[in-house]
Amino acid sequence: MGGLPQERRWPFDYKAGFAPFDVVDVARLLAAGRFRQPGVHAPETLGTQDGLLESVLGELRARGVRCHAKVEQRAPARELVGPPA
Repeated sequence: MGGLPQERRWPFDYKAGFAPFDVVDVARLLAAGRFRQPGVHAPETLGTQDGLLESVLGELRARGVRCHAKVEQRAPARELVGPPA
């Protein structure tokens, strides 16, 4: 699976630069109601809710995708009220 076709004809003359496994796994979390924050979020947002990051990493490992996780303390949020002085 993957790679370029032997006979390259449009629209199948390309190669995907990535596998969208992580996108599919996050969509499953949304469909199951495990992530309900509205809006657009950075991937780091998943790490703020218990079990979500572990769920995505587990699904990736099950597909043979090797990944390394490093857990860091989250910096305290600060309120921005204007441009830095």
